[in-house]
Amino acid sequence: MKRSLEQQDSANLLVMLFNRIYTLRNQVFHGGATYNSRANRPALKNACNLLTVYTELFLQVILDDPCEKEWGRPYYPYITEA
Repeated sequence: MKRSLEQQDSANLLVMLFNRIYTLRNQVFHGGATYNSRANRPALKNACNLLTVYTELFLQVILDDPCEKEWGRPYYPYITEA
């Protein structure tokens, strides 16, 4: 990570960041961090804050240039029938 920071390698920094967030996600969804436990709570809080910011940025990129890229169909389309 230090090398990526020194070289201002944003792409690699984002890959490392999202890999760590994915690890936290796995801990939450697979029982490594249970309800009301203190395990990784500061890291989880930071990850949630980062995801809030990045989700807004990603959506803005998509909305600003909807025709520039082929974004494809949503992986989980809305259900139209009950």
